[in-house]
Amino acid sequence: MGNKWGLPFFSPSQFHENGGFNMGLFSRKKNASDEFKKFDGVIEAVRRGTDGEINIARYYERRGPTWSDHMLINRDDLVRRVKKGEKFMVGERQPYLGGTFSLISPVHLTGNGGKEKLVTANSPDGKIEIREAPLF
Repeated sequence: MGNKWGLPFFSPSQFHENGGFNMGLFSRKKNASDEFKKFDGVIEAVRRGTDGEINIARYYERRGPTWSDHMLINRDDLVRRVKKGEKFMVGERQPYLGGTFSLISPVHLTGNGGKEKLVTANSPDGKIEIREAPLF
């Protein structure tokens, strides 16, 4: 059943039964990529010491709906922020697309005491921290 333009007609009850209209970008439905949308920073590149630990990371920080320019953070501050519960991803900013990133993997903290290591799901154990991030 449709109207004079051949478009389908939805009654208010059908609209609510179907969970609303799916309008693509403006849809409120959850999908599998939601875990990649809820993070506080994107690590783009790192500088490592001879022991494989990160000395400095170049990253972008979320500021509400927008993103900062690239910033530098030392390892101690990054570990402190991850311990505090902030979520970081390894990825890179896509050229000419502002706040759009190609994401690789989330960053986690493993170990205990003073021997914490920053790792990702793709490189959970190893001497090199965050192996996926390129050097700068």
